Amino acid sequence: MGDERLELHFIILSQDAGGIIGKEGRNIRQMRDESGASINITGESGVERILNVRGDASQIKFAVQMTADKLQEIASGGSAENVPPVTMRLLVPNSQCGPLIGKGGQRIKEFRGNRKRHLL
Repeated sequence: MGDERLELHFIILSQDAGGIIGKEGRNIRQMRDESGASINITGESGVERILNVRGDASQIKFAVQMTADKLQEIASGGSAENVPPVTMRLLVPNSQCGPLIGKGGQRIKEFRGNRKRHLL
């Protein structure tokens, strides 16, 4: 399972996409190099764009953490004080919603209880 290739898609605000990409693509290139994941942002116009992350589980975990850190940096304006929470919306195919939620919402309850994350 460690070598299994996965792909996740997140909705991000278009205004944040530039900060993730960075000047001349420096930020996204650094995230790709450090995580080993394939990372790209699709969509050109509109309020939201799609962040695509591909790799094995550890690569994706590292890439998503780096992305969340960059989003926090963008939201806080680079200030270490009053760092706002980051929202990353994961796109899940309808066919995978049931297994993700679990019977009676059990898996979601486990996620909420075991992690310092807020799930909506």
